Amino acid sequence: RCLNVAGAATNAGAPVIVYDCAGGVANERWSVGAVGQAQEVRVYGTLCLAAGTGAAGQLASTAWCTGTAAQRWTLTSTGTLQNAASGACLTTANNATANDTRAVLGACTAASARWTVLATP
Repeated sequence: RCLNVAGAATNAGAPVIVYDCAGGVANERWSVGAVGQAQEVRVYGTLCLAAGTGAAGQLASTAWCTGTAAQRWTLTSTGTLQNAASGACLTTANNATANDTRAVLGACTAASARWTVLATP
């Protein structure tokens, strides 16, 4: 599965989900910083992966990029995306992997907190 903007929405506030990978379409193409660097994770070039308040269970969504800590993520050497504001990691609701499962903040040790970053051409 891929991290995906639900419905290919291009507006701020759109839900972030996991969904079957579709070959690198725009709503699953995220820019992620190098391992160990807290940076914005962007989609469409102008929207950022956002964690709201940063509390565990908080739903991930898109937001206009402003550089706040809630929009900065560190890709760790173990493949987690750790939020700079809260220290929590991007995972999925109830560790589920079904299509349309919401991305949420949770424990960095959760099975669904491991992500694979692929290079795009």
